Amino acid sequence: WILKRNALPLFAGSLTLIALAVEHDLDIAAIDIKTFFLYGNLPDDVYMEQPPEWEEAGFPAADYVCKLRKSMYGLPQAPHCAQGTLSETLLQGSYSQSIADDCVYSRGTPRSANYAATGSHVDDLLSIGTTAGLNHLQSTLESKFELAVDVNPSSITGVQIVRDRANKWLKLHQAAYIDEMLVEFNMTECNPVDTPMD
Repeated sequence: WILKRNALPLFAGSLTLIALAVEHDLDIAAIDIKTFFLYGNLPDDVYMEQPPEWEEAGFPAADYVCKLRKSMYGLPQAPHCAQGTLSETLLQGSYSQSIADDCVYSRGTPRSANYAATGSHVDDLLSIGTTAGLNHLQSTLESKFELAVDVNPSSITGVQIVRDRANKWLKLHQAAYIDEMLVEFNMTECNPVDTPMD
């Protein structure tokens, strides 16, 4: 694999979910949780200086600090706290956490009418399921988070998807990234040469 800089690689759980979607003719959805790190609850005491625009009469920034109740970007524990909130939300929505990968959750079986499974990589979730299953997953997540959902996307985290549902196959590639690299390094007019591999 050649992975695009700043693009998240598909983790092993995602590849397994994609294989299940192809085998059982399920929809694939890319779900992005907006401002993900701001949803985590802090288990310990964290204080920060007041931002200048928050200063009020009687509470000068030089004398007062803010105690954080929620995680925020820049805190080392923010990803862990936000993942805890995500896990709690899915478990309360009747999803089971995978024993093999604690970032993968499922509800039902691939042959059931309300099946859905999702795997998280920070704030990006690759999800598979039936229409009813994905609707349930979306409503479960929307009870806590603000989402952007793309059902049967043409790319996920910088990796393009080509799918033929009738013939039960799917291809993952990064042709757009390779084209972008050729443009960036002024190599669009280069002469391609086959490089045989043993």
